[in-house]
Amino acid sequence: MRSYGGANYKNTTIDSTLLKPRKDHDDLAGGFFQDTIRILDKLDFSAGIKYETNSFTGGDWSSRGCILYSPLSNHHLRFSVSRAYRTPGFFENSAWTVRSLPAPLPPLPFAFVIGNDHMDPEELTAYEFGYRTTLFKKIGLNVELYYNDMKDGVTNVKLKNTWPFVLSWDNAFNAVSKGIEISADYPITPWWLLRANYTYQEVENKRANQDIRGTPKHKFNAWSSFTFKNGFSLDLMAMYVDKSKWTGFFGDVKIDDYVRFDIRIAQKFFNDKLEIAFVGQNLTDKLHPEIADGLGNYETDQLIYGQITLRFQ
Repeated sequence: MRSYGGANYKNTTIDSTLLKPRKDHDDLAGGFFQDTIRILDKLDFSAGIKYETNSFTGGDWSSRGCILYSPLSNHHLRFSVSRAYRTPGFFENSAWTVRSLPAPLPPLPFAFVIGNDHMDPEELTAYEFGYRTTLFKKIGLNVELYYNDMKDGVTNVKLKNTWPFVLSWDNAFNAVSKGIEISADYPITPWWLLRANYTYQEVENKRANQDIRGTPKHKFNAWSSFTFKNGFSLDLMAMYVDKSKWTGFFGDVKIDDYVRFDIRIAQKFFNDKLEIAFVGQNLTDKLHPEIADGLGNYETDQLIYGQITLRFQ
């Protein structure tokens, strides 16, 4: 038997002209306990429970149970059931701003956006079945099937349907998401690692009995990571995201499928306590849309930045 627990507290404050009141805060506090029991030589059961309270929706419980079965030394099966929740954020809770028409249209007021401080947290019950093994004594393979049942999903709603619109948020839908995730790790050498994963997902609005907009069905990621003993590292990343369709005020807003390439170069110093890194994102395409809302789509720009990380031990 292995048992452990813990507690957490976090205070977040914000000062923004987009909120009313302009200054707001969130006090997040909680505790958890988890226990793992060896039922048989190759069968383990673990269970955990967590209570957390926040300034937006009060307190709530989340729980998790997992069965792990290893019939052979290189084959592991896992089945888990868990419950989680997401609380509304500052903007969803306290927004107070005006949206204008996007360029090249004149910047006239288009919609008033107000928050909703009477929402419940989004609740999620997740069912997962996983299989993990090592192929050819070198390639790590992981396959996950999942089924998620969401209740009280938070989304945009129109409180006024004539111009200028009035927009807010509410617990407006229940949803089911299901799919499969496949990932693989291949260490070619001690300093060169290849990784890849693929996700297929379907997300359905239970109330409307139709797919939820803005959810691409296919995603694929690939990494090539080089890590050397002298502290130098190079990461090359490629991402593919399938097309998606969003609901707009004047009709559907479509996002085409896209491929994105990122790079990260880093050097560590002083026994890995200091790291200096340079990151490039969306290197092969200066602009492409990735998300959308009721007004239209939003393009992701090419981004290059530096990063310094200092670790104290």
